[in-house]
Amino acid sequence: MNNGMKQKKKILVVEDEAPLREVLRDNLEQEGFTVVEAGDGSEGLRMANREKPDLILLDILMPKMDGMTMMEKFRTTKAGHAVPIMLLTNVAADKKIIKSLIKYMPVYYFDKSGRTIGEIITRVKARLEVAE
Repeated sequence: MNNGMKQKKKILVVEDEAPLREVLRDNLEQEGFTVVEAGDGSEGLRMANREKPDLILLDILMPKMDGMTMMEKFRTTKAGHAVPIMLLTNVAADKKIIKSLIKYMPVYYFDKSGRTIGEIITRVKARLEVAE
């Protein structure tokens, strides 16, 4: 890094599947991001408000509070109105999801089935405009 230390971008990973959450964390940290994690939507909402991440990777189907509900609640907070959210899901984008994508911008939909971790990391970098 040039010109002194640049603040690392912080990513919140909200995913109930621990193995996937850990792989995402490890890969994001290797790319130089600071990573905070949550295992369900209610914990994710608390972490998002406390940690003020630069981007949230958010699973839709989770226990306690699903990702759509978490996103809706987070968007009503002062801290949460403009944070980019990438929805990670195996669920097909139905009308409800598509309406939420429009209503709660900036939101990006990412089908995690058949995608590599590398593709997810590339998308994260693109959203945060991080140089390769």
